[in-house]
Amino acid sequence: MKKQLEFILVFIIFSNTIFCGSNREIIESNRELPVITMAYSWEYGFKNNLKEFSDSVKNEFIIKTEENLGLNHKEKILIDASSNSVPDVFCFWSYETNLRYLADNGFLLNMDEYLEASTKYSREDFIPRFLDATKVDGINYALPHESFYGFMALNQSIFDEYNLDIPKTFNDLKEISPILNKNGITPFSMGSFRGIQDIFFLVHSPTKILMDIEMQRI
Repeated sequence: MKKQLEFILVFIIFSNTIFCGSNREIIESNRELPVITMAYSWEYGFKNNLKEFSDSVKNEFIIKTEENLGLNHKEKILIDASSNSVPDVFCFWSYETNLRYLADNGFLLNMDEYLEASTKYSREDFIPRFLDATKVDGINYALPHESFYGFMALNQSIFDEYNLDIPKTFNDLKEISPILNKNGITPFSMGSFRGIQDIFFLVHSPTKILMDIEMQRI
């Protein structure tokens, strides 16, 4: 084997001017590229954008993706954490209640250090309260990747029937709730999935009020 390697090296040296181009192609094709695993819980246009990015860096590294639906994704990440096999990059739910386990057990990088060292991104690129939602004990362990607005739908006929003004604030809703309750009407109703009724609204309250307590008062 040693003689064979010596022959190949000598052959390459003396054939440099003839086979230089093809030799580079052979080395490049045989080079083992690093693999980055990424898991996310949504698709839509992101999947196309990710493929476009993956194609643009295919000569540097390979992106291996995994798609999971909704809370199945959350459960999958926690299972991966229990077996010490979390993906290199993954999306997850914000706030300390969701991130603490992963942060305390060393599955998340300190993004404060990243933002301080990065020449491409800085804290100013993110809405402050969105960035605050990624903190555990004052340290950022993730970067926000999206934002959205929720909405509430009102039954106009109920407000007309009881001569009530349309609530403009949460306090307005609390004030009219006793009237609705007295007449057997549920003042506030939200859909839920596996008991997480606040997934699209309460969790994203900028004031971070413990809304479940307030909801019990309505």
